[in-house]
Order: sequence, then C-alpha cells, then structure tokens
Amino acid sequence: MRYLFLSNLLVMLLAAQHANSGSVIKRPAKCEQAAPAERNWEEFNGEYVYWDYIVCPPGAEPSGLLVKVWLTGRGDGYSLEKWSPERDGADAVVVYHRTKKAFTLYRDLDAIPLKMFKAERRSSVPAETAKRPFLAQGSSLIPLENLTPQSAERVTKIFESSDVLVRQSQRKMALIRETAKIEAIFTALKEPLKEQQ
Repeated sequence: MRYLFLSNLLVMLLAAQHANSGSVIKRPAKCEQAAPAERNWEEFNGEYVYWDYIVCPPGAEPSGLLVKVWLTGRGDGYSLEKWSPERDGADAVVVYHRTKKAFTLYRDLDAIPLKMFKAERRSSVPAETAKRPFLAQGSSLIPLENLTPQSAERVTKIFESSDVLVRQSQRKMALIRETAKIEAIFTALKEPLKEQQ
C-alpha cells in the first residue's frame, strides 16, 4: 500500500512539473516600426526628405533584417539595412530610382548574404579586396577597389552616416536629431560613384 502511495505521488509530481514547464510559452519577438512622431521629414536645399524605420530583434518572426531605415525624396528611395548581429552598424545601402532598385552598396564581403555570394567562392577573394565595399547592380557584383579619392570619401561618409542612423533606430531614438547624417547620405548618393581610369 505504501509502495502504491509513493508511486502515485511520484506520478503526480512528475505530471505537475511537466505541466509547469509547458505553461511558459515563449512568444517570438516582434518587429517594431518607428513611433508616428519619429516618422518625420526635413527640407534640404528645397527637397523634402522623409524617413521611417523598423527594428526587428534577433529571433523575430518572420526573420529578416534587424534594422531597416527608409529615406525618400522626390520619389527616389534609400534603405539602410543591418542584418548581422555581429556588426555595430549598417551592412548595406540600397538605392531605388522611383520604385525600381538601382543598386546596392555593400560595406564589405561579409555584408553580402551567402545566398548571393556562396561560401565556397568567398575563399578565392583576396583579403584586401574582401575589406572593400562591393556594388551589386542587376546580376553584377563588383568590388570597388579603384574608386577616385572623391568617390571613396563619399562611400566612407555614406556608411559612417548610415551607422549612426542604424544605431539610433536600434535605440528607438528620434532620427530628427540626426538630420545632418540624413543629408550627408542624400548628398553622397546624388552622383554616380566613379572609378579611376
């Protein structure tokens, strides 16, 4: 009888433990858009520029970019994108002419998604080239190794400014405080990047 009682008690304890462990359901993290007050606009040299952002914590469903900042002016758009949790800043800047994607500027080889540039091909890229920005246009992926000094300086400004906007978005700060960075990106992207002849 005592054995039966102890057996039943053990079964009840195990059942209770199982019930308690199953009652805590971990919900997936959700992406958050900028608050309405943070979706804003500014005028630069007679051109209205609008911005917005969305932040997705790691593990969010559906999975995707961790941060995406949109900047638009005169119908053209720019998105600053971060997908790598290891990088403290932007991985890529995507440029749209109206609704059509014109090109993507990747910060370096690590910023290019594996589905676009396979792991087995990366090993053949020289280390110095891998640190440079890459331009993706259509099906072409070009390392920007020979930019003019002015174009190289513009690329540096683009990513320095993008890093600030991405970090501020992650902190859910109002980007209106960073209008100088927004203007720097617009100015740097107005002209095509040029390579030395």
